[in-house]
Amino acid sequence: MSKLKWSHTNAKFGVGCCGQLRVTGSMFFSGHSLDAMVESSAIFKGVEMNGGCLCGAVRYKSDAEPVYQLYCHCRDCQRVSGSASAPIIFFPSQGLSIEGEVTYYESKGSSGKSIYRGFCAKCGSHLFGRLERLPDLLSIRAGTLDDPAAFQPQLHIHASQAAPWEYIDPSLRSFPHDVPQR
Repeated sequence: MSKLKWSHTNAKFGVGCCGQLRVTGSMFFSGHSLDAMVESSAIFKGVEMNGGCLCGAVRYKSDAEPVYQLYCHCRDCQRVSGSASAPIIFFPSQGLSIEGEVTYYESKGSSGKSIYRGFCAKCGSHLFGRLERLPDLLSIRAGTLDDPAAFQPQLHIHASQAAPWEYIDPSLRSFPHDVPQR
């Protein structure tokens, strides 16, 4: 088993000083198993992913590989996106640099832990997410990428809350709620 140690800039994201991610045949985050859900991340080795908000006041870039990519169908993601689901990419938080003013809104997720959603302070574009239960990761909304074709979804979560008219790709792993506890 190899271990990756990630450092964090407390000022930028307010996360803990250090975290560990265990990598075996599965990836584990706070007791959640993400078996075989990172297969497509290998195609991003050395690829920088850039994006930003509608007005251009906030820009971000990540030179780190995505940890995992998914569609979230929970009611909160439906409400915040104004759509049937949210296409989300998670990155190691220290691998993502952000320029511009971001305002965060805190709500409680189904786990009972806080979710901080980041918006452009000027135009209101929803850009980022930070989950208290996954403090070493920061998510971006795939639609904010300069090249949204870089989004390679691996799974669906909260599929039990999906709108009845939404198509859920049967070739992707699907969970009725969150990723199951290990």
